[in-house]
Amino acid sequence: MHTTLLGVLGLVLLGALHAQDSIPVQTDFQQDKLTGRWYSIGLASNSNWFKEKKHLMKMCTTVISVTADGNLEVTSTYPKGDQCEKRNSLYTKTEQPGRFSYSSPRWGSKHDIRVVETNYEEYALVATQISKSTGSSTMVLLYSRTKELSPERLERFTQFSREQGLTDEEILILPQTGRPTSCCWPEPREHRELVAVLSHPVPSTSPAPQQPSLPAFTPHTYIPVPIKACIKPAPCPCLLGHHRGGAPVG
Repeated sequence: MHTTLLGVLGLVLLGALHAQDSIPVQTDFQQDKLTGRWYSIGLASNSNWFKEKKHLMKMCTTVISVTADGNLEVTSTYPKGDQCEKRNSLYTKTEQPGRFSYSSPRWGSKHDIRVVETNYEEYALVATQISKSTGSSTMVLLYSRTKELSPERLERFTQFSREQGLTDEEILILPQTGRPTSCCWPEPREHRELVAVLSHPVPSTSPAPQQPSLPAFTPHTYIPVPIKACIKPAPCPCLLGHHRGGAPVG
């Protein structure tokens, strides 16, 4: 009985390894061309977290840059509580160009991330195998340089997701947030008011109470603002292949 059980577990593990090896990687991958801003257009996953939260998910942005040692730094902005926060994640290159690894100490998960196909100027299709002690899951992400993609690209994303064993209920085209640059940003009026407060404080004859210093306000400064100035708090699938223990970070 014990021998039989070990044999079954071995076959399951062998099947999982074969499934990972069957996922292709972009031929002649050119890492420098992948850098810059991307919009998350589509997301597919068979994780329980995704099934519970997918009705809340919105289109977000991901900014990718290359570190000095050739790894990828992935930056996302997302709403958390009553503030807007930024999250950086580091994806370590492997011996195979276009394939990266990431480990989450917080959630105890390991991520095998592959850039399946991309033309760098229009779209990128990314697949991730996520494993942890409680099980494994698959995620497919479709990125675009703009907020819209052709029906052919969307169909390719859907077809590839199905090929990875994902059902139609596990495949989602993300709705737009209406925000120009990130998934959490002040409304135009509140943006102007915030800039005015930072740039032109109201004169006062009485001594002003000591306030903590504020950073200079630039398009890349992340200043906490009331959540009413942002989109409705929702999971933000911005990070390349990054799941909260098998689910997108948000």
